[in-house]
Amino acid sequence: MVKQRQQAIRLENELEQARESQTAALAELRNSVASRSSAMTQLETQQLIEEITRALEGVSSFDQITPLADSRGKLPPPVNKPVTHAFGATYDGGSLVRKGLSYAPNSGNPVRAVHAGRVGFADRLRGSGLLIMLDHGQGCISLYGHNEALTVNGGDRVDADEVLARSGINSSDRAAGQYFEIRRNGEPEDPTAWLR
Repeated sequence: MVKQRQQAIRLENELEQARESQTAALAELRNSVASRSSAMTQLETQQLIEEITRALEGVSSFDQITPLADSRGKLPPPVNKPVTHAFGATYDGGSLVRKGLSYAPNSGNPVRAVHAGRVGFADRLRGSGLLIMLDHGQGCISLYGHNEALTVNGGDRVDADEVLARSGINSSDRAAGQYFEIRRNGEPEDPTAWLR
């Protein structure tokens, strides 16, 4: 019993250290993003995601959650609206490729977590509006962009189907609303393969 208690205290201390590291990394990223005056490109967004993912490495808080990889094809959509832009489609016929799904505009409606996890980022990100990044462990994250209001903060634990935000409208594409993306080991994957 004493050994289990000592192990629990050790794990809690490791988790707290990881949280402090994550908080410092996120603060540095926020300052970096706020100081930029030009629009953020996909490459910059990718770099931000990679930095946040590195900040979350080593956080051992997912042992009680069914791995996201085991839920492939079973996840609920984040919003109850039709998809307007598919994964892999180009932006306005150009060379930039969509790395997620865009849903029909549904301003003010709830955006729900597709799976349990920890909020790794919840703030404004140029080009994505109010963005939430959920870390699901084992290298899996989900991203929820173009929100008009957030209901969670960085570091929060969330359950599947929990409301994360109120959806907004993509300001650069008025026909697109909520943006949703799934990444595994830093690489975007087609969300339709994960959703039921």
